[in-house]
Amino acid sequence: MKRGSETAEYYSYVNGRMGEMETVSIIIVNLNGARHLKNCLGSINRLDYPKEMVEVIVFDNGSTDNSLDIVREVCPDANIIEHPENLGFAPPHRIAAEAAKGNVLAFLNNDTRVDSQWIREGTSVLDRSEGIVCSASKLMTWNGKRV
Repeated sequence: MKRGSETAEYYSYVNGRMGEMETVSIIIVNLNGARHLKNCLGSINRLDYPKEMVEVIVFDNGSTDNSLDIVREVCPDANIIEHPENLGFAPPHRIAAEAAKGNVLAFLNNDTRVDSQWIREGTSVLDRSEGIVCSASKLMTWNGKRV
């Protein structure tokens, strides 16, 4: 992800207002999630958001399956943080957040897939001047028929 003066200016017109688009770091903590990662990372690859405005960070919690091979195949630009053992849930999120370069952090489980508008919609409600600094996603069943 490019930052500062090297970054092209991107603007978005969402929900009746024009605003500069946010740089987003998507953080995924993984432990032996090979069976899920193709769907998860594939959906990130299909986001309707400028690719240079998105950073993907995968923190691997000591996987013993081929998770990292899948990450490298499906999302070759991902920043992979490898740890030799399982640190649990919270510490990897903190470590990945500290490494993130984006203005917005998006936390995603490895067994999810996102809608192509996920980042665009999630960042469209942010308004620091009004104190709106976070948003949450609606979680649906895998077939998308139930919340």
